[in-house]
Amino acid sequence: MNVIALGSVVFRPDAATWNSLQHAEKVLISLDFDEAGNKNACQWWEKNLKPGQYRLWPVPEGKDPTDAYKVGWNFADWCSLSLNP
Repeated sequence: MNVIALGSVVFRPDAATWNSLQHAEKVLISLDFDEAGNKNACQWWEKNLKPGQYRLWPVPEGKDPTDAYKVGWNFADWCSLSLNP
């Protein structure tokens, strides 16, 4: 499992990271759970990744992964849930 933090919904992966993402079996996309994050998820990522290759995976609690971490969510456990939601 690898994690990429882009820092903002407007940032995109660099060329090397994008190459890895295009060849990944599954990509979990966890953007901020707000209007900007939702709009971004419905546009760029869905347009650029293959259907079935990605899953929108919002945080279980809070606005973003940092919020979820602060209240005790374990990232490995949270990502593992995506395999059998």
